[in-house]
Amino acid sequence: MQGLPSEVSSTCLLGFGIASRLGGNCYKMFKSSVFGPWLDIKTEDHQAHLLNFLLFHQRNVEDATFDTPFIFDIGQHTVEMGRREFCLITGFRFGDISLSHLQHVKSRFMKRVFPGKRVLKGKDLYQLLEDQNFKLLSEPDALRVCLLLAGDYCFMGQEIRHMVVKEFLALIDDLDAWNAFPWGEHMWQEFHDRNYMLVTSKRDEYMREYAMKGSAYQAVYNLWGFAFALKVLVLETFPQSKLWWQKDENAFPRGVGWRDVRGFSKYDYNSLFYAETPIKPIIPTDAERASLWWISRKRTSVHICTEVHTSVVDDGSSHDDDSSDAEVDESLKRMSNKELLKYVSSMEGRLAAVEKLVKPRKVPIDVTVPPANHPAKERVADTTS
Repeated sequence: MQGLPSEVSSTCLLGFGIASRLGGNCYKMFKSSVFGPWLDIKTEDHQAHLLNFLLFHQRNVEDATFDTPFIFDIGQHTVEMGRREFCLITGFRFGDISLSHLQHVKSRFMKRVFPGKRVLKGKDLYQLLEDQNFKLLSEPDALRVCLLLAGDYCFMGQEIRHMVVKEFLALIDDLDAWNAFPWGEHMWQEFHDRNYMLVTSKRDEYMREYAMKGSAYQAVYNLWGFAFALKVLVLETFPQSKLWWQKDENAFPRGVGWRDVRGFSKYDYNSLFYAETPIKPIIPTDAERASLWWISRKRTSVHICTEVHTSVVDDGSSHDDDSSDAEVDESLKRMSNKELLKYVSSMEGRLAAVEKLVKPRKVPIDVTVPPANHPAKERVADTTS
């Protein structure tokens, strides 16, 4: 099946240029944040027709859960995108999501920067970003504006008319807690919830319309969440992709490593998807296995309490078999929750330095994260294109 003519609307990249509004130290602060690596993205083109082709080949799976991967059957190839692939593409942590303790917390950021407002929408953040008053903000608050925009309107794919969830407004008060939040899990659940079987469930309807109306018919639908990951999935797994795109093998995470080389059109589908060359499953490298965001996908549980402090809890139930002789640094026991959080957040950079000196040990590559309830969110109505 070659798919139908389509118009796919995806809002997952409002524009990573938001951070260009930050100068000097404020830019460095964003660069060192959880979203910082994505400033190095080399293309924002989703290739909408490519996503449409892929989604029209999604396998029909009944009673899917968040643990069920997207499965695509194209010719002789079967491609999957589950938690593991999504983690390696985005470089964001997975883990237990807990925002319920922030339900009754009033955001100090909101009170300072948007006094008098009861709710905050993306357009409010964006208007401030473009306004001269943005330059009058303190560096931490300017950073918060950009992080909120990036989180909700770049990575989560919300429209700017969407209201920011109040728990995230409370979370942004503590930048360490924001960086430690398992964004990979949050993004995966939102993306899975809103896009799984989105096209497959209506494929027969689309085909009937196409049969009646002919080539003038277009299937129109919206994709939600970080749909850009689907494009990276194709580029990573189909070796022929290097005819149209080029990858920086040293890029970390994988999603920022690809750049457009030449135009890709529908006439190139056969060359890309139906080549005899075997596909390459996305398997973590040694460096990726040693990264904190990969390790913490199983070990770290982030719990946000009412005072907007964050605790990092390791119950020991998912340690590797070879960790029984591990010793705990006594100094860690004397740290406060906030000090411990900063220490954990800084370990990612330390691991990168260690990788140059020693070969990282093996870490199991299977991802077995128990399903978690999605945090509170506001659904937005579909819009016509």
